[in-house]
Amino acid sequence: MASADVLVAAKGTKVTGSRLAVSSQLPHAVEAFYGIPYARVPRRFAAAETIALDGAGDIDARRQAPEQPQAEAAPHQMQEDLLRLNVFRLAAQQDQTRPKTPAPVVVYMHGGCFNFGSPLDREWPSFLAQGGREVLVVTPGYRLGPLGFLAGQSEQANLGLADQRLAVEWTVAWIGVFGGNGADLTLMGWSAGAHSIGHHLLSPSPLPFTRAILESGSPTSRSVMSSSHSRVVSQQASFAAHAAALSGSTASLAALPLGPLLRASSAVWEENEAALTWPFQPVVDPRCATLPASPLRLWHALLHSSRPRNLSVLTGFCSNEGTAFVPPDTTLRHFFSSLLPDLASTHLRGLEALYACVAPDDRLAAAYGDYAYKAPVLHTAHMLSLAGGRVYLYEHAVAPGFHGGQLPLVAASVEAPGQRRIAQAMNSRWAAFAAGQPLDWPVFQSPFTGAGLGELLVFGHGNDEALGGDNEGVPVGSRCLTAREMQICRFWWEHMDLSHGKGLRAGL
Repeated sequence: MASADVLVAAKGTKVTGSRLAVSSQLPHAVEAFYGIPYARVPRRFAAAETIALDGAGDIDARRQAPEQPQAEAAPHQMQEDLLRLNVFRLAAQQDQTRPKTPAPVVVYMHGGCFNFGSPLDREWPSFLAQGGREVLVVTPGYRLGPLGFLAGQSEQANLGLADQRLAVEWTVAWIGVFGGNGADLTLMGWSAGAHSIGHHLLSPSPLPFTRAILESGSPTSRSVMSSSHSRVVSQQASFAAHAAALSGSTASLAALPLGPLLRASSAVWEENEAALTWPFQPVVDPRCATLPASPLRLWHALLHSSRPRNLSVLTGFCSNEGTAFVPPDTTLRHFFSSLLPDLASTHLRGLEALYACVAPDDRLAAAYGDYAYKAPVLHTAHMLSLAGGRVYLYEHAVAPGFHGGQLPLVAASVEAPGQRRIAQAMNSRWAAFAAGQPLDWPVFQSPFTGAGLGELLVFGHGNDEALGGDNEGVPVGSRCLTAREMQICRFWWEHMDLSHGKGLRAGL
C-alpha cells in the first residue's frame, strides 16, 4: 500500500509518484510512477509523436492510468490519444540518499497476442523488492489490435512496434531523471512482448540495448505474414465489414466511434480464435523500419552483417506451451492444414509420424507448443549462439507448465512453499541479468552445429502445488537438449518459412 508521495523533477516538470511501503511481500520499499505520457497519437492510424518529459506539465503519477483500447473492454475505461508508461524503482533506504551511480534499466513489453494485455501484467514492485538489485523498470503501453496492427495497403503497418520504439527512445532520453542509466538497457518481453523484442533485435535500425529477456517468444514465433498475404487481407476486409455494420455508418475506419471499432475487432478475433489464425499481428512490410523483411531473411542479414555481437539474451519456454490454446476434438492434420495451408501432404505425414509417440489427447497441444513457441525460442538461442551472443536458456517446468506460468514466479509473487523457493531461484537470476551481474547459469552452446551440448536450466521440475499437490519439486537444475527435442526443432525449422511472408517456401 502506498504510504507517501515521492517527487521527481525535470526542468520544471514535477512528477508525483507513490512510495510502496515495506510489507510481507515487499522486503524493500518501492517507488512507483504510473501513467506517464510518453507520446501522443495525433489521429487514429497515425504515427505517434514523442512527448518530452519536460514539456508534459506536472504529472500526477500516483494512480494507475487507463489502459490502451482493446477488444472486450469498455471504451470509457481507455484512452486512445495518449501512450503512457510506468516507472518502478527501489526506494532509498531510510536516512540515505539515492545512489549517485545511475542504475541499469529494464524496458518491458507486455504479452497478449498483440490484441490484449497490460504493462502491469506482473507484480513489478515485488520483482524489484525481492530481487534487491538497483534496477529500474519501465513498462509502456502500446497500441493493440487494429489500432496498432492494421496492415492495409493504405495504412501504416506495425504502429504498435513503432510505439515500442518511441517508448525505448523516451526511456533513453528521460530515465536519468528517475536515477536510471539510459545507456544500460535490457529489453524484456513475454509472449507477444517477447516476439516484439525479437523483431527489435533483428531490425536493420537497431535500438540501443545490450541485453534482452525473451520469455516464451521469438521473432520467428507463430505467423509473421506479408501485409498483402491473403489471410491478412481477408481479416481486414472482415473487420471493415463488421465495423460498418456495428456502427451503421459508411464513414472511414479512422472516423468511426471507438466502441463499434472495438466490437468489430472482437468479432474478427472470434472468427479466427479456434483456428489460432489470430488477426492484427505484426506483418512484413518494406515501409516498416522494424520488420521490412521476413524474420528469417533478417536473421540471415544479421549473421552476415558487421553489427556488434556483444548481445546477451536470457530466453526460454514453458513445458506445456500449447495446452491452453488448441481446440478440442481436432486432428493434427486438420489443424495444421488450416494453419499452414502450404504444408505438403508428405510433410503432414511426417508431422503425424513425429508426434505418434505422444498420447492422442496431448498430441495437438504438444505439436502446437513446439511449432509456436519452443522451436522458435530454440531457433533464437541457436542463431544468437552462432552470431557470438551470450545466451542463457531455461525451461519453466512448474506444473501445469502452461504458457505464461512463469510470470508470478519471476516476479516472486507466489505463496506456496515450493514455489517460493523456485521464485527465489528465478527472480534472483532475472534481476542479476538485468543488472549486468554475473550469473550462476551455463552459457548455451548450440548443439545443432555439433559444437555444443545445448545446456539449459530447469526451474521447478516436479512441483505440482498449483494443481493441489504437495510435491515441492526441484527449484533449479540443469539438463541438455535431448535428441528428440533437436529432431522436433529441425522439423519445424525446415518449415518455418511457411509461417512467414506469403507463406511460400523460398530460399534465403
